[in-house]
Amino acid sequence: MENKMNMSAKTLFGICLVILCLLIATLFIPGCSNQETENSTVVPQSTADTTVSGQNATEKPIETQSTVISKETAKQTALSHAGLSGKNVERYESKLDFEDGRQVYEIEFDFEGYEYDYEIDAKNGEVLKFDKEPR
Repeated sequence: MENKMNMSAKTLFGICLVILCLLIATLFIPGCSNQETENSTVVPQSTADTTVSGQNATEKPIETQSTVISKETAKQTALSHAGLSGKNVERYESKLDFEDGRQVYEIEFDFEGYEYDYEIDAKNGEVLKFDKEPR
């Protein structure tokens, strides 16, 4: 009988110890509480699917809605920098991406046996990087 009580006391002590550890962990591990701190930052989601008037639409974060240059502007910037026009280009690819914490257009195109690679700042249209290599 005493052995069963001793076993029950050990089990109860173990359960209390686990609960205490979980309580301490939730209080001291950052990010476990729902409270915001003075230094907390809300990061917008990159895209969210929404429905507008029965049509699917992709809602962009505020940063990309009005402060990003158009793909066409980025294209013209790269072509102008290379001294070319759109008519001369054999292959053209572009995409909006993040590099080193900033939004950039990555642009590639071919002309007369050379491959051109450009990185254009999506906010101000500045040529950040460019490369011209034989294909």
